[in-house]
Amino acid sequence: MPGYEATSWNGFAVRAGTPRAVIDRLQQDTRKVIFVPAVKDKLFDLGIEPIGSTPEQFAAHIRAERDKWIPLFRKIGIQPQ
Repeated sequence: MPGYEATSWNGFAVRAGTPRAVIDRLQQDTRKVIFVPAVKDKLFDLGIEPIGSTPEQFAAHIRAERDKWIPLFRKIGIQPQ
């Protein structure tokens, strides 16, 4: 559809109510690992750009993606299953 650009992204999600300390630890440890030079290089070789954002930044990204795609899906008749 004209005017849209699709990209793929990955991230970790946890169950609502997960203690903040657990979320912070997961984020910090993940960030450490994805920026180990050998891991970072391998990710780039696979076409993946490691970001290592905060939980708040990732939540904002998910909301932005939802806000971008839901109106299009409704317009063209795609229904959630």
